[in-house]
Amino acid sequence: MEKILYNRLLRPVLAVVMVVSLALGVASSAWPAARQSARIEVLAEAGITNLRTLSIAVTELGEDRLAALIKTPMQGNDFKKMSGLLTEVRDAAGYDRIWLTAQKDGKTIVLCDSSYRDTGTAGVTYLAPGSEWTGPLAEKLDSGVSGLLSGKTEDAYTKSPVETGSDTPMLGIAAVVRDKNGTPAAALVAQFPAADIDFTQLGFVDLGLVSWLGFLLFALSLALLVLISRLRKKFPKPTPPEPTEPEPATSPLRALNRLPPRNCPRLRQRISPPARILTP
Repeated sequence: MEKILYNRLLRPVLAVVMVVSLALGVASSAWPAARQSARIEVLAEAGITNLRTLSIAVTELGEDRLAALIKTPMQGNDFKKMSGLLTEVRDAAGYDRIWLTAQKDGKTIVLCDSSYRDTGTAGVTYLAPGSEWTGPLAEKLDSGVSGLLSGKTEDAYTKSPVETGSDTPMLGIAAVVRDKNGTPAAALVAQFPAADIDFTQLGFVDLGLVSWLGFLLFALSLALLVLISRLRKKFPKPTPPEPTEPEPATSPLRALNRLPPRNCPRLRQRISPPARILTP
């Protein structure tokens, strides 16, 4: 346990894993999001171009009808004819639904609805003239439509797909309708299927799964690094004992000085008298 806890390579390896996993998670989520945003912008620009053409047609062909609807929204001939025009454009351009809206008493109201049918039900299959513009798309795009009607912007669109209850998510776009004096009179709002905007699949690689695994590995590495730091504080590494200095070597002179004196009885027993040399 001590060898693992105080391994010199453990913390650097965990730091590298954290950096790599975080970079992988961010890249795997940011790249599809950037591609999707660019795709939505292209689709919105194409749709807004069609709405601008329609807005010119509404102004040129039915300015009197438009003025009458804005003044008194009602389900009369003007409403039916204008709704019929929106229905034709919807079917020709591939939109899912188109509304003609205006501003009244601080709210966005509906003047015409492309989903109108003589056999339909107001508030169910279409929005009746004069009713407040509501729905999932209205929640996302209402501020943009208000900016159009106040003259602050020329167009608006949703930055992300909107779930409207259908099988395919929708994108919302809006363009201003001006009267002959150039004043914003109404706004055309349309929704259409958000097709080909999913970029999470790169070949056989699921970038969404890769991003999830990258962030998970980053979280686990971070938690393990914090745990190791706390364990090191709780169980400090034992310090090795201080080395002892070796005793200095004894010189011969000092050894002689340590010998007992010559008159010591023990020394006399140990030292035998020198042998006598016999001469002839």
